[in-house]
Amino acid sequence: MRASGDYFRFQYCMSSKAGKPSDDLAPGRFKMKYLIVIEKTQTGYSAFSPDLDGCVATGSTRKEVEQAMKEAIEFHLEGLRQEGYNE
Repeated sequence: MRASGDYFRFQYCMSSKAGKPSDDLAPGRFKMKYLIVIEKTQTGYSAFSPDLDGCVATGSTRKEVEQAMKEAIEFHLEGLRQEGYNE
């Protein structure tokens, strides 16, 4: 079943020994891309990332939900790092 909605990819730079290094980043940093699915609701927009269980956001406008989702991903990844899942 195909869900209705839109999507974009959020690129996130992080430090770790794992991952693929990039020439335009400082040593020890790499880029990760996460798919974000945005759906129109009766009251605004909702978003989630299928790559990050439980990482969701809502907003009144598309721009607002995009920003909220970027912040949610950063918060989610920081929590994973604090739990020791960074490598």
